[in-house]
Amino acid sequence: MKKKINIVLIVAVLGLWGTLGYRYINNYFHDEENISYMKSGNIPLKDIIAKRDTFTMVLLGRDPFLGHITVSREAEGRVHTHQIKGPKPAKVKPNTEWPDVKYFGFIKSGTNGELALLKIDGQLFKLHKGEAKNDLVVQKIFKDSVLVIYNKEKRVFKH
Repeated sequence: MKKKINIVLIVAVLGLWGTLGYRYINNYFHDEENISYMKSGNIPLKDIIAKRDTFTMVLLGRDPFLGHITVSREAEGRVHTHQIKGPKPAKVKPNTEWPDVKYFGFIKSGTNGELALLKIDGQLFKLHKGEAKNDLVVQKIFKDSVLVIYNKEKRVFKH
């Protein structure tokens, strides 16, 4: 039984590879008749120009991204807008300009704890956890990063 299954599978694989090989090789052998016909310029223009497909565009009543009905027009030409109530957008906090901060690593000391080496606006500082400099407060110090708070906004700076 196994021998028959193996023979059937081998024939199927050879058939697939043969079909693929035939299609690949067939691309290199064209009929010279078709190529010479194309080069001679005896092709009627009616055969080349295809008929255009016509369609109508319909105005959607609902914006698919914002989720509200945009504009509906009545026969009299008046424009009415309809709004579907949705979730209110979150309040955007004013963007405070952060100073240029770079983290260069930390120093572990037995008596004083950990010191973070930070370059703030071009000046190098050694800061302990909870210490502030130029309104920046170091909240947590890790081996590869430091968590800093500036105007109640937190950011992580990586080494």
